[in-house]
Amino acid sequence: MLLPFYSNDPIAVQKRPKIIDSQVVFGTPSRNCSGAGICKVYTIHAAKRLQIACEMVPARLVVSDKDLLVSFSEADSTESLRQKQFGGMYFWVEEAFQLPNWLVQKLDTPAAFIPAGEYLIQRKNGFIWLKLPITFGHD
Repeated sequence: MLLPFYSNDPIAVQKRPKIIDSQVVFGTPSRNCSGAGICKVYTIHAAKRLQIACEMVPARLVVSDKDLLVSFSEADSTESLRQKQFGGMYFWVEEAFQLPNWLVQKLDTPAAFIPAGEYLIQRKNGFIWLKLPITFGHD
């Protein structure tokens, strides 16, 4: 069960964001998914058809303003992945990650990427939450 990113408060006036369930491979794209960051993002259906050695984690993605929000259950990831990628207070993105075309189309956004940098990791109720800035256009 993945938590939604929108409020259930009926008083809150807001546009409900697009929520996309996916499979995320953490790592560095240029290093064959070793290293830190986001390596690949697949649709749930595509991930089931693929046979790759990289560890995938079911995650919920949302674009909110100029951020990509990512959440996943700690129970859905291995201890090794949690220690390697999420052991500290910050999630490190070694190199910019270009959002895949299928995701850009679903989110109805222009070409976008997550810049390299350190981003605060939030933990709540057994979930890990990341708020990653999106830069629109090309890297």
